[in-house]
Amino acid sequence: EGELPVPEAARLLRDVVDALAAAHAKGIVHRDIKPENVMLSGHHAMVTDFGVAKAVSEATGRHPLTTKGVALGTPAYMAPEQAAGEPNVDHRADIYAVGVLGYELLTGLPPFSGSTAQQILTAQVIESPRPVREHRESVPPTLEAIVMRCLEKKPADRWQSAEEMLPHLEAVATASGGMTPTDLLPVTKTDRKRRSFLPWILAPVALAVVAFAVAWWGGRETAGPRAPAAGGPTRAATGSGAPSATRRHMIVVLPFENLGAPDDAYFADGVTEELTSRLAMVSGIGVISRTTAVQYRNTTKTVKQIGEELGVDYVLEGTVRWARSTTGAGQVRVTPQLIRVADDSHVWTGTYDRELRDIFQIQSEMALSVVEELNVALAERQRQLLSERPTENMEAYDYYLRGNDYSTRTYTAENLLQAVAMYQKAAELDPAFWWAHMAVAMEDSWIYSVGVDHTPARCAGSREALERATVLAPGHPYVRRSWAWYHYRCFLNYGLALAELDSVAAEVPNDPGVLQLRSYIERRQGKFDESASHGEQALVLNPRDATGALQLALTYDCLRRYRDARRHLETVARLRPAFADTYAWLAEVMLKATGSVDSALAVMQASSVYTAPDDPGIITSWLYFDLVRRDYDSALRRIARMDPSETEFQDAVIPVPYRRAQVEDLMGRREAARRDYEEARAFLEARLKEQPEDARLYTTLGQVYAALGRREDARRASTRAVSLVPTSKDALAGPSYEYDRAVTLTMVGDTATALDALERVLAVPSYFDPVNLRVEPWWDPLRDNPRFRRLAGG
Repeated sequence: EGELPVPEAARLLRDVVDALAAAHAKGIVHRDIKPENVMLSGHHAMVTDFGVAKAVSEATGRHPLTTKGVALGTPAYMAPEQAAGEPNVDHRADIYAVGVLGYELLTGLPPFSGSTAQQILTAQVIESPRPVREHRESVPPTLEAIVMRCLEKKPADRWQSAEEMLPHLEAVATASGGMTPTDLLPVTKTDRKRRSFLPWILAPVALAVVAFAVAWWGGRETAGPRAPAAGGPTRAATGSGAPSATRRHMIVVLPFENLGAPDDAYFADGVTEELTSRLAMVSGIGVISRTTAVQYRNTTKTVKQIGEELGVDYVLEGTVRWARSTTGAGQVRVTPQLIRVADDSHVWTGTYDRELRDIFQIQSEMALSVVEELNVALAERQRQLLSERPTENMEAYDYYLRGNDYSTRTYTAENLLQAVAMYQKAAELDPAFWWAHMAVAMEDSWIYSVGVDHTPARCAGSREALERATVLAPGHPYVRRSWAWYHYRCFLNYGLALAELDSVAAEVPNDPGVLQLRSYIERRQGKFDESASHGEQALVLNPRDATGALQLALTYDCLRRYRDARRHLETVARLRPAFADTYAWLAEVMLKATGSVDSALAVMQASSVYTAPDDPGIITSWLYFDLVRRDYDSALRRIARMDPSETEFQDAVIPVPYRRAQVEDLMGRREAARRDYEEARAFLEARLKEQPEDARLYTTLGQVYAALGRREDARRASTRAVSLVPTSKDALAGPSYEYDRAVTLTMVGDTATALDALERVLAVPSYFDPVNLRVEPWWDPLRDNPRFRRLAGG
């Protein structure tokens, strides 16, 4: 069949490795892993045919893998030591075969080929396979690294056991591991740009850019608040709900399994998301957030294990099959089941076999059935919200779901703009479809906030769509929540945003997005302690919420409470082991906490177990530490590996020529540096004509002007950046621009004003610590200044 979809390939590999872990635990080495010996049972892969293992055992007696000359197996899948007939072949030969299998699943090609078995065996021993991503760029670097490590020639260089390999595959075989990115994930190309580090512009890049990782990752948690849907079946109650009408029941809605075509997975995700949204509006029910629940997609964990990890009383899961029709009607079958965690009993199941146009009725009936089984009283307003039917146009609804799919994919400008296009098409097909208008507004404000299109027109489009949604659904809590995001993202108008949040919280008390947005706003207001408190509350509602843990780490980092920041970053690493930026940020926290570069480097070295060496986040983090160590030759080599198109960040716009120029400047290569500075200047000035109010452009351009000797232009540019985003207006990002201005002023020789700016930065919560002043090379001109030495001494 050729290459498989990446999520399916990762899932099959996980199942195979899980099976091998069980076999290896019994002392059995398969020795003939290949597609023919992997059978499918439903959605699970089964490893079969241990005939070769049996033959080896019978041929060699009590020491089955230590007899010279035994080379049984299939040439295309044999490990080098197996192909050579070495006597000490062990379980790591199976690991190699898994690598071949994975390579084939992802690329549609074997790593080695030949016209004869002998040619293939020879290639296994002496040739190196081409990287997976040379065949297929869409394969996540983490998954590529897992497969390529299996294919190492020496057994000692491979994964040392299936048990060791399994958690890494588990991580990438779920949405939270990077296969089908969710609101949390996002980690390729533009998304990874946030980890860029520059010699002179550390504020918005090296450390403040961490804010982008969190602002994006955390913002995506509610970046597209989907309005609830509506829907209902022939019920088959198999148990009773909880007796108490006053106790707040905790429930998680697991991702509904798509039983239709793989391309229809977005429809099943839409059913899951909207059912979650509906239940979250019931005051007697606490609902785990969708971004936490999605971590359990295709999980092998038991209901009891999930319940214990999330602290929930009930698990709602199900399947969705959508059959398209040439007549346009279409059929949909949804089969939900509500399971009580305490005794693993099915409280309620149902089968909804309807025409597609009844999907909202299905969603409504499911939500109402859950509420009834849990014996939760509903106010009339809540009953109305649960029974909403937002559109009669199924084509519009399909475009809306496609917009959701693009919105929750890996963060790139292309995906964000495509999401808006899908939502706009839905709104055009049904002008009364207020969900679509609300989604357009949310996506537009997000695009403005992260700098993909930082123009007034984008905010105007967001407002226009929100006004339309308000007319169609006046007073709806999700529309008001969208207004809160609009005021926050487009204008940093905290008062209006909080007023909207207060009204939403009164009506939808279980919405974790309200707590999270309140926490973000309080940080921007400079209320970091209050922000931490609300962040902790949100995490209590979602104990495995990587977003919540990451947000808290950011807050504690700004408070310089590094022990707490480290604790939450380690939680993120456990939940998302393949997310490279976690380790880079943890390394920075360790640097500030200990003052030791070696402690930070130890974290970076350890991250290689989980991350691909060419991950852009890892490259840029290593670049920063190259500069701290004054290893400029290494820094230039890393810059040469960067994508020149990767210039966009939330807190900075950084052309690659500028990175290179700064390192060349530090090395004393003035002429080469000047050429690159001029190239960066032209790029930034052109962008400023398009976005004249973009502080990110001014802050970088100030450094460029300073390096080119244009002192007054440098002062004006850096001052303009600070005036656009002052700390008084934005306590999270403001200090970053102050820090950057201090570097610019140092470059032009205005030491006293630079030190004034540094004092202001270190006097408030921020990403910066006296340790930064001690280790970073851009402060070398101030090393002998007594005032600077006092600041750096902490």
